[in-house]
Amino acid sequence: MKVVVPPSSGGWLELKLNSESVSRIDSYIKKSEEKPTSVTGALAGNISESNALEDTDDWFLKNVLYDCVVKYTQSFPPNREMKVAIDVLKVFDPYKLRLNSFWVNYQRQYEFNPMHDHTGLFSFVIWKHMPVEWMEQLEVPNCKYSGSPCAGNFAFVYHDIFGSAHTYQYGISKDLENTMLFFPSSIKHLVNPFYNSDEVRVSISGNLNF
Repeated sequence: MKVVVPPSSGGWLELKLNSESVSRIDSYIKKSEEKPTSVTGALAGNISESNALEDTDDWFLKNVLYDCVVKYTQSFPPNREMKVAIDVLKVFDPYKLRLNSFWVNYQRQYEFNPMHDHTGLFSFVIWKHMPVEWMEQLEVPNCKYSGSPCAGNFAFVYHDIFGSAHTYQYGISKDLENTMLFFPSSIKHLVNPFYNSDEVRVSISGNLNF
């Protein structure tokens, strides 16, 4: 009797940004606030403010994102979109990838990001300022007695070999500030609304493509 376990269909990377990377991101946000360029209309988010960022001299691409691409391709098999890109290029060269969209989200109470995916080959999210703690959100009246409490959480959505849908949730808290998730752009994900805070939740997103 042989047990057959199918190969992994993929996953994502999770990393904590170092102080130099955090300083860079903070400088990009500050620069965008001086002369904001709205990208809200191009995004799925039901949030009131999202502005474009500029990766000056491709610093973040070269010092953070390329390492993520290499690590990901060494750790997981290529998905359909990556296979197409490899066929077109014949040789997959991660250093030909470019950060072709890069933005900051300002999410307020009750706002949310519905389930969606991104354009490109790889995407990432960075949590900059988290105004609420997920454990406290579970005490909100409309969540307290729910069988699936998820207020304020970020979640990936995926299917198993039987076709059943699953979610992997990140309970967002201040401990996750300056944490980055790096994943194939085709992975569905969402951000639930938070409650009981007038502070703004700040996150960064971006997409890499040829």
